[in-house]
Amino acid sequence: MKYSKRVKSLLFEAYRRNRMAQADDYESRKSMTERWLGLGTEAAYRPVIEKGLMRFSYGETPKPRWMGWLVLTDSGVAALEELREEFEPVMERLESNPAYQGSYVANYMTVGGITS
Repeated sequence: MKYSKRVKSLLFEAYRRNRMAQADDYESRKSMTERWLGLGTEAAYRPVIEKGLMRFSYGETPKPRWMGWLVLTDSGVAALEELREEFEPVMERLESNPAYQGSYVANYMTVGGITS
């Protein structure tokens, strides 16, 4: 399927967050449709919400300008699988950047990925 740049960008963020979650004992036990893989406003995530690729984790859309956690839908999981070959080389370049390596775990801990 063909996706807009904006949809791909949001799905790449989900892909990146999923990679981080795989390194965490608690998060790695969750299914892809239960992991919090997006954080933002309804307006920011509207392109993937309207396509049925992501939804807010508790089923309620936050008020305007309020942020909430998003999870993938089954269609979103399939889209991520479809885009894996495109995303993987980008992720490898990102992970090889020393500035990113230093912030990888720290950023994940900051957004609540480390629960214990």
